Amino acid sequence: MKRQGWLGRWSAGLLLAGVVALGAAGAAEGRNIGMVVGHGQGEVYVFDADTDTLLAALPIGGGLYDCVVTQGGQGYVSDFTNKKIWIINLSNPGKPRLAGSIPLPIAVEDISLSADGRMLLATDAGNGSPLLVIDLTTRTVKASVPAAGGYQSVEVCLDNTVLATSYYPEGTFEEYVLAGDGSLSLQGGVQPMISAINSACEPEAGAAIGVMSSFYGGGGAIHLTGLPGINLEPSGYQDLLGEGRSAVFSPRLDAVFTRNSCHIQRFPYDPDLLTLQPADPAADWAVVGTDPDFGVDKIAVHPLGTKLYVPENGTGLTVFDADPVAYRGNISLPITYRGELTGVCLPALARVAVDIDADVIDPASVDAVGVIIFGSPPRPVADIVKGSIAFVANAQAVGKPRTGDFDQDGQEDLLLLFRAIDLGTEPGDVTACLSGKFRDGAVFLACDVIDVAP
Repeated sequence: MKRQGWLGRWSAGLLLAGVVALGAAGAAEGRNIGMVVGHGQGEVYVFDADTDTLLAALPIGGGLYDCVVTQGGQGYVSDFTNKKIWIINLSNPGKPRLAGSIPLPIAVEDISLSADGRMLLATDAGNGSPLLVIDLTTRTVKASVPAAGGYQSVEVCLDNTVLATSYYPEGTFEEYVLAGDGSLSLQGGVQPMISAINSACEPEAGAAIGVMSSFYGGGGAIHLTGLPGINLEPSGYQDLLGEGRSAVFSPRLDAVFTRNSCHIQRFPYDPDLLTLQPADPAADWAVVGTDPDFGVDKIAVHPLGTKLYVPENGTGLTVFDADPVAYRGNISLPITYRGELTGVCLPALARVAVDIDADVIDPASVDAVGVIIFGSPPRPVADIVKGSIAFVANAQAVGKPRTGDFDQDGQEDLLLLFRAIDLGTEPGDVTACLSGKFRDGAVFLACDVIDVAP
């Protein structure tokens, strides 16, 4: 069902009961700074995703696996060997420094950050591992949720829905809700999923992907479900080339990318119909093989959806164009030939509620298309730099922007007009995205479901 109207489409979209995920700004001054975990070297590598350059290598030691980067210039890395989370100050990404650690009762591999950045969730690869909820303010474990066979992965969505997978004894895909006090409550039940190894959330938290490793030595698969409530319909199932490792949704909401044991793949995605198409054969790329490392994110997408980042053992961080998928280059890392790379992470951009008001967009038309950006605390539209707003195709607004409370929620909204011919849409497109920045340097991405005339 299409998300309808200026006064209707927004309610099912990005506002999510008033919760908006803020993006990569602050200390890194709007730069998209990422990290790669050098498990084999005991190091973390900091890179600039806008220039695709290595900025620094930070020796830590231990058995490092996964990472997350916050919008405020903070990084976190899981250390399996020493049972702790390392905290990394990225305020000067060219000179990162350790800013302490958080001791844990168990060894963990996979970590994921809550929507508000206050909680970090962690788990190990089975072996009876519970889900841990870590308070980043007090640097203490707030909650622990046990599982019979142990959890393999954990993922926190924009609305604080928590996805967890378990591999043993039969495999499950589970949905929880993270409360403000750090407690977890089961929401969507426990659904069977054979050899479940990882999961991924849609940026709008309207859907999720479960990643399956393999079936009795065969290839892996992914399974799409709407949220809330995990519903693994057969229509959401797609086979993978090789065993499954991890997946990520495009910020443009038009594709799901997977990192398999020896391949990356692109699956076209329709967020309105909640459908996942078979992988585009032209987008299949062979990459260096990688171990499962349950739950660890082994592929990352640039916050604007333009590039993919894939760690390759003994090689470095390989960069691909995202649409169409094509080799772009390699960020060389100071690793040995057999140096194992595991997790890669980038901060999410700010996401802003938007409505592109056109039943059907004609790419050849010069008619105006209205676009409303909805205001929501703590990011009012008055803080947006008006001249920065452009569609990803670099289309600029025409005429003078208007403000008003178009959705009647008490918050000022922003109305802009664009020429349809400038939007860069093509037949078959299911979403369109515009970007911009706030006065403090935070960059945002706003996407909406569209129909394009053939």
